[in-house]
Amino acid sequence: MKAIKVLLVDPDSQMNQLIKALLENCLDDYAVTTVESGEKALKLFQPKNDYDVVVTALPLNREDDADPMDSRSLLTGIKSIRAVTPVIFFAASPDSDLEETCIEQGFDDFIDKIHTSELAEKVFNSLPRF
Repeated sequence: MKAIKVLLVDPDSQMNQLIKALLENCLDDYAVTTVESGEKALKLFQPKNDYDVVVTALPLNREDDADPMDSRSLLTGIKSIRAVTPVIFFAASPDSDLEETCIEQGFDDFIDKIHTSELAEKVFNSLPRF
């Protein structure tokens, strides 16, 4: 079985490393690439678009000039390149209204950082079955 390629986008580099370790330790067949901005994520995704799933912890809406891309813009960019790639929104805390908004806007799933241990299962369940 080929490795499940995950692109993890979180402006917090420590959280990136924690989630990468969690996913790669859950199953041997996860290969996680981490980036801290939406622009870097799209640059990595565009040439080969061979990531199986994208997990984004960027703010849903642009909050400041630190990163000109928010999760909604990243979702649009990813889906325009390869519509079948699942994009999971990774929120700082549980919020049922935010979860509903994310699903309505086209995210394939939602998880909050309190339930990080369930992320591997969410990633696996988001993958298309052939």
